[in-house]
Amino acid sequence: MAGKGSGKQTDRVKRDQENAAFRLLPFAVDVFGRQTLRLKRAEFLPVRHPKSLTLEVVEALEHVIQRGVLAFLCRQGGGWRQRARVVPGREDPQRDVRLIDPKIWKDQGLKLSFSAQSIDALIIAYNTVCETAGQQLPAGAHRTKKDKYPKSIKMDFATNGDILVHHILWMKLLEAPFEPNKAYTEYFQKNPLTMLARGDTKTSSASKVIARLLEPDMEPLMPWFGPHLVKCWEREESSCWSKLEQIDRLHVGMGSYGAEFLRIAREEERRDLLLPFVSLFKALFLSPKSEDQWESKFQRLVHGKKISERDEYRRRWAKYIRLGWTLHEEYGEARSVHPIDREAADQIYMESIEADPYEETAWRARAFANQLDAVIS
Repeated sequence: MAGKGSGKQTDRVKRDQENAAFRLLPFAVDVFGRQTLRLKRAEFLPVRHPKSLTLEVVEALEHVIQRGVLAFLCRQGGGWRQRARVVPGREDPQRDVRLIDPKIWKDQGLKLSFSAQSIDALIIAYNTVCETAGQQLPAGAHRTKKDKYPKSIKMDFATNGDILVHHILWMKLLEAPFEPNKAYTEYFQKNPLTMLARGDTKTSSASKVIARLLEPDMEPLMPWFGPHLVKCWEREESSCWSKLEQIDRLHVGMGSYGAEFLRIAREEERRDLLLPFVSLFKALFLSPKSEDQWESKFQRLVHGKKISERDEYRRRWAKYIRLGWTLHEEYGEARSVHPIDREAADQIYMESIEADPYEETAWRARAFANQLDAVIS
């Protein structure tokens, strides 16, 4: 009997290894390429079962993941664009720098590091597609209150590579032409970079999220994440207006992230970190009719609510929008310092705003925040 059971287990391992080689590996290539995820009927792969992956498959996955993350940094992160950045120990900014420049990585000892958790996340994304295509959960993967798969598969995001892989998988599932099970969606949202990209403070505070992203293995990448974050924020803004709870969650979260970045900008002299918010408010107020359109959407969502409840929503929204005016005040503060005494971060902040004037956007943000707060301008 023992031999029979052992034989079944061996057959199971062989099936998993074949599945990993002929289905998981092509899936990984699609994920990190420009391919849209497609539903395919395939068998689940167990997570954190080393025998399910041969050494050859693991090495191939590592190669695909490393190249894929670098490609993401170049495409979505704009790694090929020249940017100015703050360098510890330098009084002036380092200008006209590309993320693909080897000096960036060599000078600061920066490198992309991955752990086995990157492959774990990839397998979970693969299983997402399997389940959405109709495959049943495998034995050992439960959805009870105590052990909810994949929530039970913990990730600590100790390496920058794991953060980026997990974030890329979230993006691919978000853009896929199918709707995954909510358990998977929530799983891939719990990532420091993804939480910032969603303006989400539901499961972690803004201070904790930002603290992780400003650690030495992630902070040097931040100047290139700006445009990507703005695109994500714009997408959240446009998609959240279907439900009052969703748009309120976004306004509260973005207000919290903005307040925390402002604190860091002032206490640690890092106004350059505010630039993504400058770009965001320019995009939000691009249309001359933005305020009227928002007001119309808001009135539709709060129809039937008490006046006191409407005012609470408005105050939370105003706190977020007022950030647009505060950014302009920060520019004035930086400008008031003599050029010789300006910090590198202030130089970057001022140069960026002066290259694309922000004052009109700031005044509109101030006026709209006052309107939301029922303050006479």
